[in-house]
Amino acid sequence: MRGPTIWDRLLGLNLFSAKIILLILLLAIIYDLPYLMDIAIVYTLLGFIGIIFISRFVKGKGEI
Repeated sequence: MRGPTIWDRLLGLNLFSAKIILLILLLAIIYDLPYLMDIAIVYTLLGFIGIIFISRFVKGKGEI
């Protein structure tokens, strides 16, 4: 999460998000809760879209 550039921080955020998704999926499998898989899918999509928007925001130097 800490790095010399904003791109390192975005990569750290993406890896943290992937670990959370993996944890949710493992809990879904262990406790046999299929609705947690739906939550993991939604979280994955939101994380991907968030990373794309943040990347475009940083690349555009703060312009939306």
